[in-house]
Amino acid sequence: MATEPKPVNLIVTNACKIDGEHVAVGEILLNVEADLAIELTGAGRTRLATAEDIAAAEKAAAKATK
Repeated sequence: MATEPKPVNLIVTNACKIDGEHVAVGEILLNVEADLAIELTGAGRTRLATAEDIAAAEKAAAKATK
């Protein structure tokens, strides 16, 4: 009985391109499929995002729109 891995939230630690789109350091990637998450994290480009990381990114985005 195999189960599908759940998507995860990541934070970018090293700027890179994903599917041809540039992602900056500190950007939050939500609901990333397990295979891509393993590839990006294994290459040192991302790490798992904590609740604090996500809250800080939302706060920064809200501040930038003011």
